[in-house]
Amino acid sequence: MTKMAQAIKISAHAKKTGAILAVVVAAWIVLLIAVGSREQVQAPLQLQRTATVESNGIQYHVEADREQYAIGEPVRVRFFQKNLRNEPITLGIGRIEVEVCDSKGQTVWGPLIRSTTWDPTIKIMPMQETEVGSPFLWNQTDNNFKQVLAGTYSIKMSLDGTLVELKIAIVN
Repeated sequence: MTKMAQAIKISAHAKKTGAILAVVVAAWIVLLIAVGSREQVQAPLQLQRTATVESNGIQYHVEADREQYAIGEPVRVRFFQKNLRNEPITLGIGRIEVEVCDSKGQTVWGPLIRSTTWDPTIKIMPMQETEVGSPFLWNQTDNNFKQVLAGTYSIKMSLDGTLVELKIAIVN
């Protein structure tokens, strides 16, 4: 075989191999894009069983008993106040508001507005924490008393205007 014939044969083989390589690379790119987009859809939920905010020297802390619940299982949430000031504070009449929203931010339950009354002589000492009212129980129904669907829900609790928000999941 002449050198010219060998060069033509090698050139044809290189074109064929290059085309196959280009197809393989393109297939990998398509596969990576598909896997990447699927992973974005199936990313883990950002759940938050506890949340804390501070306002005017008081720490407000909300706590659900866990992050995930089976459909129909009651969701129990507790609300605490901690005195971060250097002097005691006196608790009197407070207002707690509770609202449950779906993943789109639409209210599915509430708002519930409840007044809390403490003996005016009760003081919370510096760095002392106390539970505010009794635990809140949500039975996973909407405002029409129908079971909500599986999904992610925000539980928003406000004590005298200070908002604290949790994110929980209801699973099948």
